[in-house]
Amino acid sequence: MTGLAYGDTSAMPKLYLQEPGSAHAAELARNFECASCELMPVELRGALHRRRMGGDSTPRQHCDAERRIAANRMRWRLSPIGAVVLGRAEQIVTAHRVRALDAVHVAAALEVQAALESGLPFFTADRRQAEVATALGLQVTLVGAA
Repeated sequence: MTGLAYGDTSAMPKLYLQEPGSAHAAELARNFECASCELMPVELRGALHRRRMGGDSTPRQHCDAERRIAANRMRWRLSPIGAVVLGRAEQIVTAHRVRALDAVHVAAALEVQAALESGLPFFTADRRQAEVATALGLQVTLVGAA
């Protein structure tokens, strides 16, 4: 592994279901330790459930994804979402065209980057979030974005 990277929830399902960007996401997962905020597992499971209910994955694929999430979760470095992150997210949503939870992830990544005192790779599948994250100084990689 080459270091720590922040994984936004939009990129994470690509590690557990075959979809555009899955190979790229797997390559990144092999090369970086995953950081995110404590919302990510909830959002990830919600995204996988929506795919299952929408017929985009089979029951077997869903069970396999859940098993792999449980195995990987202990290795994720999940940052708490406290007043500092939420305050920064409020500033982001008022200054940029971005959804609230996307702003929370950008704010959390900026806090991780500040703690590291170095650049932090930020992986997302959301183009709008990528633009905001880039503008705020994160090293963005789009993963399978349409």
